[in-house]
Amino acid sequence: MVRLHTLAKVLQAEKNSPRRRRFIGEADRDFEAKFGKDHASVGMNRLGLGQILGQTNRLPEAETELLEAERVLAIAQGAPKRRHEQCYEALLPFTPARRG
Repeated sequence: MVRLHTLAKVLQAEKNSPRRRRFIGEADRDFEAKFGKDHASVGMNRLGLGQILGQTNRLPEAETELLEAERVLAIAQGAPKRRHEQCYEALLPFTPARRG
């Protein structure tokens, strides 16, 4: 499962978005099955997927992933505070004032 996420990060550097999204999605499902949907690792993976979806202009999907990442990272024990802050930063373009 960690290898899937690492592979997705390598593919991110290669800008191979379809495969990258697939591998991160698989890693998310694996982490969720092993640790539960409210684990910090699940939240961090959702954050990464939301950021990738945003970069590839898949905005509705990105917003969904980022909102779920924020929810998980807000309650997950041991979640890095910086990752939770990154959720807010990534969600800024989706705020009503920014949508125009």
